[in-house]
Amino acid sequence: MADKEETGMTVFFNNLRRILCKPSNLLCMLVVPIVLSMLVIGLSGSVAVYTLGVADADDTALTRALTDAFGQKCDVIELETDDIRTSVINGDVSCAIEFEEGFTAAILAGEETFAKSYSLNDANGAEPAVLYINTIISAAKNLGTSANGDEQKLLEALDEVIAANYQAHYETYSADGRDAVENTVTALGYMAVGMMFLMTFASMLLLEDKKSGVFDRIITTQFPRWAYYVQHLLSYFVVALIQICVQFVVLPFIADVSFGMNLIEMLQVGLVCCAFACVCIAIGITVSRFAKTSLMAGGVISMVNIPMLMIGGCFWPKEIMPEFMQTLSNFMPTAWFLTAAETILDGEGFLAAAPQIAFMLGLSALLLAIDFSIKPTKAK
Repeated sequence: MADKEETGMTVFFNNLRRILCKPSNLLCMLVVPIVLSMLVIGLSGSVAVYTLGVADADDTALTRALTDAFGQKCDVIELETDDIRTSVINGDVSCAIEFEEGFTAAILAGEETFAKSYSLNDANGAEPAVLYINTIISAAKNLGTSANGDEQKLLEALDEVIAANYQAHYETYSADGRDAVENTVTALGYMAVGMMFLMTFASMLLLEDKKSGVFDRIITTQFPRWAYYVQHLLSYFVVALIQICVQFVVLPFIADVSFGMNLIEMLQVGLVCCAFACVCIAIGITVSRFAKTSLMAGGVISMVNIPMLMIGGCFWPKEIMPEFMQTLSNFMPTAWFLTAAETILDGEGFLAAAPQIAFMLGLSALLLAIDFSIKPTKAK
């Protein structure tokens, strides 16, 4: 006798319980994408700190002022002249500057002089610090020519130049700039990883129902087959919404990420995420409908998801891939997802992202049409 209890929203709530009460699903759904986003964004956004060794044999007000200026961008360590080469070679400092005796007098006299700089030839990471230091020293030389031997006048002019120009050029932009857009796209890429694996494996509940006989029991009752499938789809979509909402709320507080400059933009990015969730669900259901066993379904899902995520730019920028792979990525729903989101975050508007959204919804509709036009088979 068929079980008459499979009515109402039983399938929907039962699926939510089966998905959300499994720790591995919660790990894949929430923890992994957030942790990966934090690590990658943190590493890419870290600011290099340089250590500068200064050997000041001149020891004048000017050389001390220059050393203080260097300290705004570098960690300054005082060195003896004899220790410079050893400190650079051993990596104790990124680079070193030596002010020889008479340096200030030569500048005030308008004579040609220079501060010796030391760095390893292959230490390309120290080049920004060396450039900054040389720029300040060049400014001091130019000001010294017009100071007419007045060291105090030179110091005042140098302070104004440093305050007015150099600090502004080294300003770090906040979450409203291009860096934040790139960080957000990176976070969305790892969100796509979590969504694809969670949604595709969650939709394997259909396969489990066929294997356990739940599907056969339900279709022999008065419970409509279409309602069974609709509740499955609805449960997967609700789980995707939970995943999207949690990351939209949590990530901006722990990383330099902004899912939109205003509520409208955030909703637009959210709609793009929902369209991608539909693709993930459709792929999972397609695999579940054609696979004969859970082992086969799991293998196929991994073989489909991983290349799609890699080629689509979820793990790294598409620009670093060979040209033929970049061309191939144009046909990947993961690339459509990230392109649409980036378009909106760049301020181009929702309509500019409409083609990619249409591609995702069209692919979802096509896969679901194929899925529900075939007769289900008994899983083993």
